[in-house]
Amino acid sequence: MNSFRPLLAMVNMEADLGRALDALTQAALELTSSRNSLIALLDEEAAQLEIAHGIGPESTEHHN
Repeated sequence: MNSFRPLLAMVNMEADLGRALDALTQAALELTSSRNSLIALLDEEAAQLEIAHGIGPESTEHHN
């Protein structure tokens, strides 16, 4: 878990939300050896996921 401390500290101090989300999704790509990573919001009432931010070569959009 110590490897996450610098990432979390950077995200906490980053004023630009897009850069913070980029750092989180990039870390997820590296951690999971995935091609794509996304952060989604769950609307429980509508039972839908809304992609809030995504990164990777197969992402159709780059959400900021």
